[in-house]
Amino acid sequence: MSVASSTESKKANHSYILKRYGYYKSSCKELTILNDELYQELHTVKNKLELKTLELNDASSLVEEKTKELENMAIEMCNSWWCPKHSNLATVFKKLDIKTLNDKIEIDQAIKRQRYWSRQGEVRCVFNRKSGVDKHADPPNYVSSSDEDL
Repeated sequence: MSVASSTESKKANHSYILKRYGYYKSSCKELTILNDELYQELHTVKNKLELKTLELNDASSLVEEKTKELENMAIEMCNSWWCPKHSNLATVFKKLDIKTLNDKIEIDQAIKRQRYWSRQGEVRCVFNRKSGVDKHADPPNYVSSSDEDL
């Protein structure tokens, strides 16, 4: 009986091993299919991410274009005769013939305003203030006569 039982136990063991092999083989197929699905999903997500990145780059370039347009519009709106960014007051100042004390005070104030608006190495436009208007936009009479130099 021991030979028969040993044969039966071997068959049972062999049958058990085949069942386990079939289980693992089917599990492996399921895992392979699941892995392929996850890979395809990952690939799809990467493609969507690349598209969104391209859209974002396009949008940021559009924002840069609009910002430049707005800056150009601000330059066109700036009409201040003493603006450090859009006028040549510092060079014209040397050519001016200042006759009265009031004229000298106005020019000195304009030069001081220019220094204020161009401090810390940044030359700013005076139009870009909170109010959006320039109460010093009209130059004195003697400066407006040489307005083509400004």
